[in-house]
Amino acid sequence: EQIIEARSNLYDQELTTLINNIKSGLEKAQDGFLKWMGCWIHLSLTICLLGGSNGPDFAQSVCQ
Repeated sequence: EQIIEARSNLYDQELTTLINNIKSGLEKAQDGFLKWMGCWIHLSLTICLLGGSNGPDFAQSVCQ
């Protein structure tokens, strides 16, 4: 019974570590995306002003 409990505790620790690593990775990815997007967001209106058939779709996707 002690072995089963120890194994369960180890599994819980590994799962907690995995979840924390995933959260950390997602936060880093979001930070990187926001930094990258900050450089380009001003271009979205310029692209929409170019016209063409994709302008309205692009504008709608930026707004969402």
